[in-house]
Amino acid sequence: RHEDYLFIGYLTFQFQNEDGAAPLDPSPEEAAVLRYIEEAEITDFEDDDLAVYVGAVQKDGSTDMLFYTRDVEEFFTRAAHLRDRFPRFNIACEASPDPNWEQFEDLP
Repeated sequence: RHEDYLFIGYLTFQFQNEDGAAPLDPSPEEAAVLRYIEEAEITDFEDDDLAVYVGAVQKDGSTDMLFYTRDVEEFFTRAAHLRDRFPRFNIACEASPDPNWEQFEDLP
């Protein structure tokens, strides 16, 4: 039920060249890891009905994976585990209220 998920959560994965500069797109290796995360790791956020994964948006130098969640603190806890497992992406996590799923409606 969508009315149970009142917050939108973002996991931002940042791409890096070997020199530390941020490229516009992920390398083939980074793209493969991101696909793996979407296919195998996102279930950790969906377990216990914590969150609903709504998709990913790529922008210059990063990919945002977007979720709607019912518990921001637990979402952050699970994001920390993902960040520890994939340090190459310097994963950032944030959440904000969006009870009407307005940001979802704005996705391309």
